[in-house]
Amino acid sequence: MWYDLLDNNIYITKLYNKVPNLVDIKINEMNILEEGDKVRIVFDLSSYADNPPKKWIQSEYNTTVVEIDLFEIQEINMFSMSKNIYKSDINIWRDNDNYISVDIKGRFNVSIKAIVGMIQSISGYCNQCKL
Repeated sequence: MWYDLLDNNIYITKLYNKVPNLVDIKINEMNILEEGDKVRIVFDLSSYADNPPKKWIQSEYNTTVVEIDLFEIQEINMFSMSKNIYKSDINIWRDNDNYISVDIKGRFNVSIKAIVGMIQSISGYCNQCKL
């Protein structure tokens, strides 16, 4: 699975009985940082956590958001023509050169090759909740 290739992945396996695939997900944010040596991608998972923390339940969260960081970027290509919500599929794998490869395909298309990848944070929020 995609999360097995990323460091700091224990928490996501505790939140989900089966961690969802990264299909038709909303990309919230993508940043190129540290003079191009780091890329941060923030996205909503397609399904809410099976075992959310008590704080998430009390706050009536219904969406899980994941932030991943990719380090020591070897290559990055981006293309987008959409001004709408960036719903895409993300594929993460280790390629023949032992890089962590990330392909984002959909309304927002990106390919990245990195040496290291990490789940930086997992949080919840209430998407389209009544105030």
